[in-house]
Amino acid sequence: MVTSFNLIVNPIPTIDTIQDFNFEVCDDDSDGDDRNGIATFNLTSLESTAINGQTNVVVIGFYENLSDAQANTNPILNPATYNNTTANSQTIFIRLNNTQTNCFATASFNLIVNPLPIVDAIQDFSFEVCDGDDRDGIATFNLTNIEGTAINGQANVVVVGFFENLSDAQANTNPIANPGSYTNTTANSQIIYIRLNNSQTNCFTTASFNLIVNPLPIVDAIQDLNFEVCDDDSDGDDRNGITTFNLTSIESTAINGQANVVVVGFYETLSDAQANTNAIINPGNYNNTTTNSQIIYIRLNNSQTNCFNVTSFNLIVNPLPDLVNSTLKQCDEDGNPDGFTIYNLNQANPDVLNSGNTSDFTFSYHLNNADAIANTNSLNAGNFTNTINPQTLFVRVENNTTTCTKVAQVTLEVTATDIGDAQLETCDEDNDGFAEFTLNDANESILQNLPPNLTVAYYANLQDAQLETNQLPDNFTNTIANTQNIFIRVENLNECFGISNMDLVVLPSPDFDLEDSFLICVDTN
Repeated sequence: MVTSFNLIVNPIPTIDTIQDFNFEVCDDDSDGDDRNGIATFNLTSLESTAINGQTNVVVIGFYENLSDAQANTNPILNPATYNNTTANSQTIFIRLNNTQTNCFATASFNLIVNPLPIVDAIQDFSFEVCDGDDRDGIATFNLTNIEGTAINGQANVVVVGFFENLSDAQANTNPIANPGSYTNTTANSQIIYIRLNNSQTNCFTTASFNLIVNPLPIVDAIQDLNFEVCDDDSDGDDRNGITTFNLTSIESTAINGQANVVVVGFYETLSDAQANTNAIINPGNYNNTTTNSQIIYIRLNNSQTNCFNVTSFNLIVNPLPDLVNSTLKQCDEDGNPDGFTIYNLNQANPDVLNSGNTSDFTFSYHLNNADAIANTNSLNAGNFTNTINPQTLFVRVENNTTTCTKVAQVTLEVTATDIGDAQLETCDEDNDGFAEFTLNDANESILQNLPPNLTVAYYANLQDAQLETNQLPDNFTNTIANTQNIFIRVENLNECFGISNMDLVVLPSPDFDLEDSFLICVDTN
């Protein structure tokens, strides 16, 4: 018997679209390490690509080797969350079956794990700038300055943007609009996020770094300070307003206990201080270059942050008291013409001080120059008896405001001149032995036959006359009944001409009685 049958050759599924296909993902930390070339793949996402619209064709499974794919054994159990088993790249096999003919085909494709950009150079990096003078912890940052540090030479890696939070960095949304001039929004420190992309693989990594606003050294303690010294003759002239300053003596005042702050230098101009150029070479022995006052600039650096601040202070050269040597003359009127007498040394103060008000200065007298300079062993200026004639004393004069001092000489001279005694009389209206005298009524007789331009003063006792203290008023009522001896001092410009006596005599008024009534007859004839 003869019969016939049909030979039918069914086509196998077409695999051109998946054969040697590269399934690329970026490395991740799904296995705890985002740099080991192991990542998670959803193999099922390739099924439609592999089938490519073929009718009755389905994907049977994914396999780690060809033999399993051909035998349909040991398929990958969970292809939607498959972690490659060889780092960086791996070949996977796919089996496609025709559900009607049961014909199948296998193909291979490549799993590629692309590395993420490395952010070690920028992760937790601190981008530090110095605060301004307002001390608010807010400053301007040029974030683009750290792009090179972040990329760190990696090929095809670029900075996509800077972000204020992690979610924006991961989603690449709301990047900082002007990273070249960014002002931090939280004082003193703030976290900023950066996104780096590989321009070929489009893999990205985010990292964070810190914006730090370091404070400037505080200069309040020295700002506009007056560094005052007294003029001296260190340059050969004690009146020219030039002297020597030890600028380093105010370093501790400027630092004021601030940790890590040091004085970098002193400068004559603000620009030099800011640029740290042309510092004063020997600040411990500096002579001001402008008379009487000068501005000096000081630069303080924080040795850890390198932030610096500049401020200025004033050099003030206070003048010394303007003095001249003087002579103080006194009469030898103690009854013994031996050339020794009592002085009120303060009488020389106006003559010693060449300019200024004596009330603005303190005077002290000393036997020698060393004591005057050291201000030791001062004499009783109000009651001093000379020990030689003439005698030179040293007067120390201190300006009460600036405390600047200078020493001058006062020569004491004793004169033996004398004037005659005088007497002034007046009537006793009450007959009680007391009356008011006009003392200058005696001046004419006292000054008769004496040189011109003399002054006359009256005192109750000899010591007051010698020291010129407790001068009696011109209208004086005697304090001793009937007759009282007082003293006359005649001098010319504080140079004693003489001291003498004057008696104040109260003359009694005539004493007589009258009858109560009198009868007077008139003879009209």
